[in-house]
Amino acid sequence: MEELDRRQFLRRAGGAALAASLAPTGFELVRASNASKRSDPRLRALARELRGPVYAPGSRGYERTHRIVNLRYAGVDPLGVAQPETVADVKACVRWGHRYGVRLVPRSGGHSYAGYSTGRGALQVDMRRMAAVRLDGASGTAAVGPGAQLMKVYLDLAAHGVTIPAGSCPTVGIGGLALGGGYGLASRRFGLTTDNVRRVGIVLADGRHVTASRGKHPDLFWACRGGGGGNFGIVTGFRFRVHSVHDATRFSISWPWDEAEAVVHAWQKWAPHAPDELDSILNLHTDTGSPHVHCVGQYFGSTRRLQSLLHPVTRVGTPSVSMRTQPYGDVQKWLAGCSGETPSQCLAYSPERFAAKSHYFRRPLSSSGRTAIVHAISRAQDLHRSGAVILDAYGGAINRVHPHDTAFVHRKELFSAQLYVSWGSHHAEHSTLKWLRDLHARLAPHASGFAYQNYIDPELASWQHAYYGSNWTRLVDVKRRYDPDDFFHFRQSIPPG
Repeated sequence: MEELDRRQFLRRAGGAALAASLAPTGFELVRASNASKRSDPRLRALARELRGPVYAPGSRGYERTHRIVNLRYAGVDPLGVAQPETVADVKACVRWGHRYGVRLVPRSGGHSYAGYSTGRGALQVDMRRMAAVRLDGASGTAAVGPGAQLMKVYLDLAAHGVTIPAGSCPTVGIGGLALGGGYGLASRRFGLTTDNVRRVGIVLADGRHVTASRGKHPDLFWACRGGGGGNFGIVTGFRFRVHSVHDATRFSISWPWDEAEAVVHAWQKWAPHAPDELDSILNLHTDTGSPHVHCVGQYFGSTRRLQSLLHPVTRVGTPSVSMRTQPYGDVQKWLAGCSGETPSQCLAYSPERFAAKSHYFRRPLSSSGRTAIVHAISRAQDLHRSGAVILDAYGGAINRVHPHDTAFVHRKELFSAQLYVSWGSHHAEHSTLKWLRDLHARLAPHASGFAYQNYIDPELASWQHAYYGSNWTRLVDVKRRYDPDDFFHFRQSIPPG
């Protein structure tokens, strides 16, 4: 699920995993003209060079802007936050980082599962002010800033009858999503987000701004399509191919929990082989209430045709089915769980304390694999924990791309599984994480050995192979060419050698 809003998905499916929204309370801007004398002189020096603002610790602006979505890493405080407004601002941040020996951490939407969109003692380069969406109808492309959040992208483009394939969590930033792959409920028809990138503007470690495409810096262009965010530079803009859309039919199917194993069996044999126009996600989850099994998706076609296409899963057990054809933008709001809300309400900050792991599967789960999932969800209910297994169907346009054509190597998978847990208080963390680790280990014998880099997992062993497979060596070569001193780095970044 990339990222079908986890909280909204669980809520729609009957769960109650809520995260508190934190409203901004104002800000204190640090500029050369009004910088606090208590602020770091290095930040004051940076403020003199930027058109955009710089925020220092202790200011309300800092507290509001450096937040990330995963509250597990809420205590990781950067040295400061810069919000560039131009390419020149980004270049100035890189020069400043070299001058003072400070690591830079790009932030698009702040959704890194492992908290990699911040860093203790680092400068967080928050790209939210570079978030414009501009359609070029003549070329069939759209220029999108890296800080644009998905719901803004969807609604801005839908107003012109076009879209790009992307995830469903409304507040995810397009930058990190596109660089790491980008699965969503139009991917089987149009490909991953990264497959639709035509050009990337990026500021490199040496301060140069280059445009990478098939014709210019093709090795860097290749690496930026699946190599993951924060590795090769700071992206300043994308050019995406757009696709004509008008209406879509969204659907929801739920079953009694005692039918869950049979539903998984039917879904995994059907969903990856359905027509490209049909995308679906299967979710098995619980909070403190009853477990649920629930499927949502969208179809580019009529409800009448969809009813026939859904038959392989709706004939299983006693499902409850709903479907509705709507304008494309409205369908995206429904998938994000914010139907009837304003765009600003859809984009409200909604953090939670969570952890996740992932597997890919190249063959259907056996009975023992399906049983492991069902028993784990039932066990989570017994422990009064919120847990989910979310299966994303691959195939279609995703799998028609060769594994080496982009850095995104996962082109032979039937589906992925995201194993997801959230908890409210620190005392619940140990037992909740044990549940997650145990389930991940139980499913490993059934999986392909790969994992989705956008569901980045700081505990994952052999992550180099799991995320990148046979593309790893080439990615290291690209890193060595464009960032030989490893200026852009984090715990699971690609090294220059």
